[in-house]
Amino acid sequence: MITIYSAAAGVVAYPGEETPGNRIVFEKLHEADSKHPSPWSVGDWNKFKYSYSSVHEAEILELLKTNGDGGPFGDQNLNPLSLGSVLNPSPALSIRPCESTNPPTPDQIPYFDKYTNNSETDEANNWIRDLELMHQWTSSTSLTLCGLEEVKYIWQIVVPKEAIAQKFLMHEILAFSALHLAHLRPDQARAYSVLSDHHQGIAVNTIRNLLSSTITSENCNALFAASAIITLTGFASNFTETAPPLDDILDLFLLIRGMHGILKSAWDKIMQGPLARIIKSGLDPPPQPLLEELLCHVEDLKSCLDSKLVRSDVQSLCMDTIANFHESVDMATHHSDGRELRVVFTWPIKLSPDFMLLLRQNEPFALALLAHYCVILHCAEEKYWFIRGWGSKVVKAIANSIDPAWEQCIRWPVQYIMGQNYLPSG
Repeated sequence: MITIYSAAAGVVAYPGEETPGNRIVFEKLHEADSKHPSPWSVGDWNKFKYSYSSVHEAEILELLKTNGDGGPFGDQNLNPLSLGSVLNPSPALSIRPCESTNPPTPDQIPYFDKYTNNSETDEANNWIRDLELMHQWTSSTSLTLCGLEEVKYIWQIVVPKEAIAQKFLMHEILAFSALHLAHLRPDQARAYSVLSDHHQGIAVNTIRNLLSSTITSENCNALFAASAIITLTGFASNFTETAPPLDDILDLFLLIRGMHGILKSAWDKIMQGPLARIIKSGLDPPPQPLLEELLCHVEDLKSCLDSKLVRSDVQSLCMDTIANFHESVDMATHHSDGRELRVVFTWPIKLSPDFMLLLRQNEPFALALLAHYCVILHCAEEKYWFIRGWGSKVVKAIANSIDPAWEQCIRWPVQYIMGQNYLPSG
C-alpha cells in the first residue's frame, strides 16, 4: 500500500497496490506541491486535475477511502468518490481543503458538462417546440434505436410513459430528438442544438441530484433509459472541433463505463422491469461474417506484440484486452438485433483501467486495437445515424499519430474504413 499526501491540494489517499496510474497520481501531486506550497484555491485545483486526465477512474475511486491509520488528518474521514465521478474525462479527486470542514458535494456527472452549454431558449415558445420534439421521438427517433418491433415499441411507447413520472427522462428524450432533427435538417442544426442543450442541462442536473441517494425501484428504469440515451447523445453530438478525436472517443468510453457503474447496483430490478427486453437476447441470430473476419484480424495483432519488443507487463495487459474484445463480440453474436451497437458499448465497459491509461498515453498496441474497434463503429453507421462519422475520424487520428513501425498492424482497419488508397497525413 502506498500513501499519497498533498499539502497543497489537501488530499490523503490510500490506493492499495502500486500501479502505473497510482504512480502518476503520486508523482504529479508531489511535483505540484513543490511548485505550489501554499493551499490551493478551487481554480488552482481544477487546473491541476484537468492537466492529468490519464489517471484512470478505477484507481481514482480508491484515492479517498476512510483514513483509518492516523494520517495527516487524524481521525477525519474522507468519503470515497461516487461512481458517477468517473464520468469526468479528467477524473478528479474529491478533495477536503485543509481550511474547510464542510466540502461541497462532488459533482455526480461532471463529464457531461462537455455536452451541456446551458443555452438560452425562448421560454414563451418552449411548449410548442417541446411538442415538436416529442412528435419527432414517437414518429421517428425512437424507431432508429433498434430493428426489432417489440423493442421499437418499448422505446416508442413504454419509455415515454416512464418519462411522464420521471421528468429527467422526458428532458433526455427531448434533447436526443432535437439532435436527430439537427442531423436531418442541417440548415436548422444550430437552433435544434440550442434546444438539445437546454433539455440536456435540465436532465443532467436532475440526475446529479438523484445519484446522491440510493437508486430505487421507482426510478431505476427511468435512470437506465436516460443513461442509454445520454451515451447516444454523446455520440450524436460528435464534437469534432472541441477536442482531438482520440480524446473524444476516450471521454465517451468513460461516460459509458461510468453510467454502467452507477446502474450496476440496480441491475436486477432493471432486468425484471418493463425495459428489460432492450437488453435481453433476441432469437435465431443470423450469421455475421464481418464480426468473424474482425476477430481473425484482432487475433493477428498478437504477432505484433511478439515482434515489437513490447514490455512483458504491457503484453500481458494487451492479451487480456484482446480476450475481452473476443468476449464482447461473442456476446453480441448471440443477439438477433443491434450487434454492432452492443459491441460499441460492451467493449469499453470491459476495458481495464490500466488499458484505458495506455490509450490515454497513445501506446501503439492500444491504438492498434482501438483501430479495429473503429471497424465496428464504421459498420454501425449504416444503421445508426448517431454513430455516423466516428469510425473514420478516430481511425484517421490513429493512422496519423501511431508510430510508423506499427502501421502494418493497423493496415486492415484503416483500409476497410478509408479505402485501399488512403495515405495517413502524419
